[in-house]
Amino acid sequence: MSRLAQALTIIGCIVGVLVAATVQHVLVLGATLGPERFVVPFVVGLTFGSLIVALVKARAAQRLSLESLATNRREIASLNERLSHTVRSQGNELKTAERRLVEADRLGAVGLLAGGIAHDFNNLLTVVLSGSAFLLEGATETQKEVLEGMLSAGERGATLTRQLLTLSQPPRASSEARCINRSVAELESLIRRLLGTSVRLEVTRCEGPLTVRLGRSFVEQVLVNLVVNARDAMPGGGTLSVTTERKDGTAVLRVRDTGAGISPEVQSRIFEPFFTTKGDGRGTGLGLAVVMDAMQRAGGQISVDSRPGEGTLFVLTFPLADRDEAESTPPSPSSPSGPDVIVFVDAEASLRTVMGSALEQLGYEVKTCSGQAEALTVLEGLLQRGQAVALITDLLLADGDGHTLVHEAKARTPLLPAIVTSSFGLAELKLADDAVPLAKPYTPARLVEAIDQSVRQAHRETPGS
Repeated sequence: MSRLAQALTIIGCIVGVLVAATVQHVLVLGATLGPERFVVPFVVGLTFGSLIVALVKARAAQRLSLESLATNRREIASLNERLSHTVRSQGNELKTAERRLVEADRLGAVGLLAGGIAHDFNNLLTVVLSGSAFLLEGATETQKEVLEGMLSAGERGATLTRQLLTLSQPPRASSEARCINRSVAELESLIRRLLGTSVRLEVTRCEGPLTVRLGRSFVEQVLVNLVVNARDAMPGGGTLSVTTERKDGTAVLRVRDTGAGISPEVQSRIFEPFFTTKGDGRGTGLGLAVVMDAMQRAGGQISVDSRPGEGTLFVLTFPLADRDEAESTPPSPSSPSGPDVIVFVDAEASLRTVMGSALEQLGYEVKTCSGQAEALTVLEGLLQRGQAVALITDLLLADGDGHTLVHEAKARTPLLPAIVTSSFGLAELKLADDAVPLAKPYTPARLVEAIDQSVRQAHRETPGS
């Protein structure tokens, strides 16, 4: 209330009281008027006016107070809502972090277990795979069916071990390079076998190389895991399309199926290790976790577009490598070349027996050894006779390690073709002396390919070659 309004209110009250007093004295009491008659009415009017002004101001102050209180209540309600949202969000983040921590602990424990058994387990798988491949050459149709089943089981066991070892290690940027188009072409026949006759496969590859910063084994794992998931999503049959393209300086791989699709709730968890919807005995929950791990190693991204009943599309985007993969044509296992004698060193007796027999069948002379000292003695004898030698050694030996053996052997003959095998994956093979790394388990054909690679590498090192 302004000061002018307050003054007018008081004057009005005074005038009103004075008029009322005049009327009372003149008309009612019949008394004569005098100045003293107006003192009391003036005081009463002034008091009454001041009281009215005070009441109006109090009412205005009360109204302002109520409005301020309402505003404060709205602000408090808004703050409470934001606080509740923050608490819920942080609660969800905490639950997610707790779940990831549990998963990491679980994965770490499994990784330790896998690392502990990897050496022996991969040695056994190498015996199974190599022995089956060795016997398959002269087997009857019935025997071939059994041996192919053994090979398939061994390969699944090898894949599972490789996945566990891969996931138990922190993702690291890959120093290798692989052409996706080449992997798709090489795996197409395997993919058709995996899908069976009820699923139609459509493959579209772009022109030219499509090389990414990822090793061959990782690219193959990505393709196979996505294909197996798509197949399981189409139990009644359907269509699977695999497409590659070069786009804006990236390599894009699309894998689309016409299966059952994935619900939003499941989509949020499909890349978690050990999460699976396939039921007991049908899935380990590691396939898509390995795919995500490979994408992190390649510095790429992966997206999923899926709705229940409408199929699923995985889109993988890789940065292109700044170099192309070195093209090579593996030699035929039936036509060995290079060394006359192979010194095969491994602590596992059964592996020495199986691989020795397989390599001898392929035309090599083989000297098997169980340790470093024995291998160096055999090597010195062969070199004194002037024979062409190649060395194949496991990383872990009873009396040393493969790195030391290769170093000692190359000190005697620098151009010696050498291969170092490991049951713990290629990440453990930080090789010096230009040895060729080979992860267990492997087949005789893969070993011959590594032998040829080591021979060609030694020839490139020859002065004047």
